[in-house]
Amino acid sequence: MKSRSPTGWELLGDHTR
Repeated sequence: MKSRSPTGWELLGDHTR
């Protein structure tokens, strides 16, 4: 998991783009 986002919503959005 990439800790790029502070929460992790960005990661989810990136996957559900």
